[in-house]
Amino acid sequence: MDIKDIVGMLDVWLSIFSVVGTFIIYKFIPYLQTKIITKKYYNTESSFILIMYELIGMTVLNIIAIVFAIIFGKSTWQRVLFREYMIAWLIIIIFYIAGIIWIVRYKAERGSAKYKKNIFYGFVICFIMFVAFLLIFINKYQKKYNWCVYFFIFYIVFKQGKYNVEIEKKRNIKYTVLTVHEECYDTLFKPVKQGKYFFISITDEQGKRIKMIQIPEDRIEKIEHIIEDI
Repeated sequence: MDIKDIVGMLDVWLSIFSVVGTFIIYKFIPYLQTKIITKKYYNTESSFILIMYELIGMTVLNIIAIVFAIIFGKSTWQRVLFREYMIAWLIIIIFYIAGIIWIVRYKAERGSAKYKKNIFYGFVICFIMFVAFLLIFINKYQKKYNWCVYFFIFYIVFKQGKYNVEIEKKRNIKYTVLTVHEECYDTLFKPVKQGKYFFISITDEQGKRIKMIQIPEDRIEKIEHIIEDI
């Protein structure tokens, strides 16, 4: 086993984090500056910390297991014995899971602590990387496996974020559409632009949609967003 392969895998993960982080900064944050948030999202900080802990921690865990096998066993940097690596991995993963429990318990802002699924998700991510490291050990890992590994890990990350974040509606928005002919339309549904037209859903007093009006874009003077706290 070549330690350069492991360092290379860590470098790939850091590159992915850089790309994702750049996308969020340049695309998502400007979007939030104009979006009216109608819901309150809880546990977002803890979910971010947990996911980053798992994504980086799983790689660090495997590297520590190799170092322990070399320090306390008969393994060397040129030849790591799989049995020693496996024993070290099983011991270290106990602390890895304890870290997941700590984050979930002390960082969650809302909702009951969800230990079981978070431990399961964290273990699955770690297991996927363990298999990848195992294939490196037996010299059967190929670059074509990278996309499979990335796909499963990011799918689990998405599921875990969705599972942990608590959503509660905090605001209501009413829309008033004014035309150049001084027509006024009130609605609870956001006007939708398709092509050169705006589609406006008209609601009754109970908030039920009763009809839809199609207005050319050049006839719209302004659209007011009236925010009401619930």
